[in-house]
Amino acid sequence: MRIPLPTDIKTRTGAPSDKDARQKNSYVETKGEEAIVRKRPSAQGGIPIGTGVAQGGIGLNINGIPYFIGFWADTMQAYTGGGGNWDAGTSYSIGGEVWIVEDENGDQITTPPDDPFDKRYTAKKYYAQGPNTNKNPSSNPNYWGLTPPPATRFYATGYGLETPSCATKEAATQLLYDLIVAAGLVETVCPGASPYYTWYLPPLSVAGNYGYFTGWGTAGVRPCGDPGNGPREPSAFATIYQTA
Repeated sequence: MRIPLPTDIKTRTGAPSDKDARQKNSYVETKGEEAIVRKRPSAQGGIPIGTGVAQGGIGLNINGIPYFIGFWADTMQAYTGGGGNWDAGTSYSIGGEVWIVEDENGDQITTPPDDPFDKRYTAKKYYAQGPNTNKNPSSNPNYWGLTPPPATRFYATGYGLETPSCATKEAATQLLYDLIVAAGLVETVCPGASPYYTWYLPPLSVAGNYGYFTGWGTAGVRPCGDPGNGPREPSAFATIYQTA
């Protein structure tokens, strides 16, 4: 059974005559003898991207970048919400959101294009999987992902060090490796320390509850680049624990 919607709308008691009655965030649209209720357009408040009286706007996804195109007074403003551009000096925590915008050559640019409809630019949104600073999302897949981090939490220990909480085992392993290198506990530059000339480099890998890195080098004085220097089999350096 279909019940036609009323088109002769009554007003609320004491309300001006131009207000819809008994409706919230919607309005009645009448075409001929048919009437439908439409949701009233709205936008999130509290984002001062323009000056003057807000006149409304619309959300769009343009070349992979979510924009809110709005009018303040008589001026159109564009806002890219849900995270800003990645910044090398910013410390990101789990779930931090950033944008990497690339031009038509695949080169990263630091700011969104002035014209949001410029098809020469594309964007990817990255989410931090673990705490990090100065780790470009384009080249650090252990720290960043294209999907929000899972609810799981891990930390890694090794060489007497322990990491903060991370969302993935890979992020915890990478963070521990970076802490070990920063502390000078392994050689990372060829030829390494005499007389063994051993240094440890990525790629890192995770298997079960252990993180591994690859050891290069052998005892002696072989120059860097000599095939006799390695690689060695990956060796475990991190023990990973899950807390959530």
